[in-house]
Amino acid sequence: MSFWLGSSAPCSNPSLAWSMGNGGKGRILIKFPLPLDNGWYKEQPCTAFRCFQHRKERGGFTHEFIVLELLDGSICRIERMGDPDARFDALSPRGSVAHDIAQCFRPDELDQACLDSSEIIAKVELPYEYDLIDVLKICRAIHEGEETRNYTLQVFNCYFFSLAIQVCLTRLVADWEDQESSERWIFQINKEIAALPNMSLNSPLRDRSVIFRVYCALFPGNGNHDSENRLLEDIKTWLHFWITWGIKRDVEYRINNTLWHSTIDSGLNQLVEDKMKKVVVNFLGFRSLSGLFTLNDLKKTSALIDLKLKLMLDLIKLLDTVDMPRDSTLNPGCRPLRSKKINGANTHHQALPELSFNESQPEATRNSQDFLVDWKWIARQLWAWLLQITVIMCGVNLFAPRKDSVMCSMLDEQLESMTKELEHPKMAEHLKLERFSKQLNALSKKKPAIWSRNSNPWIDICHCIAPRLSVNSWTAASKENEIYEPNLYISFCSEAREVEGAWLGSAETIQSELIETLSRVWQSIRDDPPVDLSGPGYCGRFFFTNGAGETTLILPERLSSSEEVKVFISDALSSGEIDKGVRHVKCSLCKNKRAARIWEIKPSNLERHICTHFGIKGYKCIVPDCSMQFTTKDQWKKHIEKKHPALAGPSTKEKHPGGRGRNEQAHG
Repeated sequence: MSFWLGSSAPCSNPSLAWSMGNGGKGRILIKFPLPLDNGWYKEQPCTAFRCFQHRKERGGFTHEFIVLELLDGSICRIERMGDPDARFDALSPRGSVAHDIAQCFRPDELDQACLDSSEIIAKVELPYEYDLIDVLKICRAIHEGEETRNYTLQVFNCYFFSLAIQVCLTRLVADWEDQESSERWIFQINKEIAALPNMSLNSPLRDRSVIFRVYCALFPGNGNHDSENRLLEDIKTWLHFWITWGIKRDVEYRINNTLWHSTIDSGLNQLVEDKMKKVVVNFLGFRSLSGLFTLNDLKKTSALIDLKLKLMLDLIKLLDTVDMPRDSTLNPGCRPLRSKKINGANTHHQALPELSFNESQPEATRNSQDFLVDWKWIARQLWAWLLQITVIMCGVNLFAPRKDSVMCSMLDEQLESMTKELEHPKMAEHLKLERFSKQLNALSKKKPAIWSRNSNPWIDICHCIAPRLSVNSWTAASKENEIYEPNLYISFCSEAREVEGAWLGSAETIQSELIETLSRVWQSIRDDPPVDLSGPGYCGRFFFTNGAGETTLILPERLSSSEEVKVFISDALSSGEIDKGVRHVKCSLCKNKRAARIWEIKPSNLERHICTHFGIKGYKCIVPDCSMQFTTKDQWKKHIEKKHPALAGPSTKEKHPGGRGRNEQAHG
């Protein structure tokens, strides 16, 4: 790490900057969007490489950088430096504008790269040819991060920049998404589902979660042990159906978004838990609906039965909308990614006019005009440090409550007491239900509300499955990680201690932030779709407008789930690439007679159309024995009304009394 408030690179002379037409010589300040069909990249005689070095200056400010060994004998030096005109900004949490620099040196110019004063920290030989564009995509992912685009001495410095390139390039060649490994894991999980124990007295499932207790209290005819076992058997059937359907794609997606091999286990366990939640929510909803038609106690009024059903559905809705605590390193909400594995040279790079740039938020980095503000920040830090030293010397403990702290409501704890009243045998049934309804209504209004980690309704089933699952399927093909990752963690610890030694932060915090931030960088790496720019007009990442003013939505090569489609549509409509007056677009995947068709810019309309292109059927029939799947919710509702009329409630019919909707007619 370089504890220097400016640039410590030997090639920082402005006179050495690249200029158009000089054959690609000179250094370039990496900025996005970055042109590829002309400029610095286009002028490089060779851009392919199969080996790179992570180097560190021996003395001085221990600056670190990356050297790419190009196939023609040239090298490309890539590094990060702080803004020389705003040196003290690097001390602040925001940091200064990062100067990320690349410079290529021909075989007869290697002495100008100033490598003799540095030593190799790591040298990686890659099994495939990579291109400079692959490194630039990593740089773009760093620039698109709100924090990582800036230079800070504490975290986002030359060490972080070099390590991000090293780690992401190495991860690109890790073949963790292979089909054989995922199939072995899926076979293992199905085996464990089949082996789930019954709810006997000695069973780990005997201590039922609160949601199952509420269900049995509302429908006591199903509360005996045999019924409980049948309930579990039905859940197992649903688990087989829901987890088997589409889980291969989910596993590959989860693995593809994983940077650290050591986190595969926790990531897949989280996937199982997410699937389990969907199964429990949908299954209990189905059982509640079917309970209306299986209760034979004629003494109960229809109003009482309706109240029970409403309470159960409200509880399921609460269960479905309130999130449980998550491990922040898993990042379940990240954008969908295509496969990052590269098999051979990337010829598609030549079709890209530029590497686009999606800025998450406007730049918040201060420049040299904010110099006085930096001194105020430094003064505040010094005052806080002096106060802390004084307090410690006096033996006084200070407790400074956070102003923005919010009391969090634990759902399972409150539902536990509510359920005990509901199970009370001596209380009148209508009184219990009315009281439970009021308490449930009050609970649903409390924000934020979460389930504790070990008390959510599906955790008992997860505890019976997850401990028997392992990542052995991936370990056999990834033995190199047993050496590679521990060495990286040692490097993290060394860097964190160096930061702590300079009084810039806690070593433990720095190490944790490095690991988490590098994962986010990996998840943000994306491809630009190749676009035909032969005609006049504007082209962005999501939309192409020709000379006639016709706008086309550019779809990626593949989207694998309705969630990915929704994220893509959201990103496209919020990209700002089309004028607000545009109401209809063409589709880049529509061919022949359909190529001229236009589609209304509505998220639901576009989602239906895109899902049809990729064969995505995200709506499955809620009846376990029915294997029908549908692209739209309208199709799903009509199927329920026609094939399973007993389950078709008023909400299913009121919006769609019959016939095809306007959007479906346009699509069909």
